Amino acid sequence: MSDLLLDTRLLEDVVRSLDVGVRVELPDIDLALSCLITIDDALRDLTGAKRVLENRVGDAMANKRHVVVGVGTFERTSYRPGRYRCIDEDGLWRAVLDTRVVTPDGEILPPLEVVVRAYGSESRESGRVRLTGASPMKIEALGLAPEDFFEHAPRAGWKIHAFR
Repeated sequence: MSDLLLDTRLLEDVVRSLDVGVRVELPDIDLALSCLITIDDALRDLTGAKRVLENRVGDAMANKRHVVVGVGTFERTSYRPGRYRCIDEDGLWRAVLDTRVVTPDGEILPPLEVVVRAYGSESRESGRVRLTGASPMKIEALGLAPEDFFEHAPRAGWKIHAFR
C-alpha cells in the first residue's frame, strides 16, 4: 500500500477522533481557542494539499471521466475556465473615464455613474453597489471593445468531482 493512501487513511482516523474530542466538555477556554487556531492552520494546509493532488490527478487522467471500482466515478473539469484578465488597466480606466453614456431617455450619465457601471456589482442580499472590478461584459455594455483590454486567462488547474 502506498504512503499516500496510508497517510489519507490515518488522516481520516485522526479527524474522526477529533470529532469525538470536540463534543466532550471543554477543558479550558484558552486551550479550546488554541485548538481552533491549530484546526484553521490544518484546514489551510489540507486545502493546499488537495489542490495539488487534484491538479496532478487531473493531468494524469486520460479521459474526462474515470471509474474506480468500489469507490466511485470521478469527473475532471477545468478550474477557472473562461476567465478573463485585464491586460491594460490604465488604458481601461482612461477609456471608462472618457466614455459618455446616453440613456434611452437622452440623459448623459455623470462620470461617476459610468465608473460604477464598469467596475461595480450589486449585492444580491442588500442591493448595495460596490466596486468589484471591470469585466468584458460590463465594459461592452458601455460601448467599449473588451478585446482591447482583456485576454482569455489560461486554465488554472483541474477540479475533480466524485460521484459515489
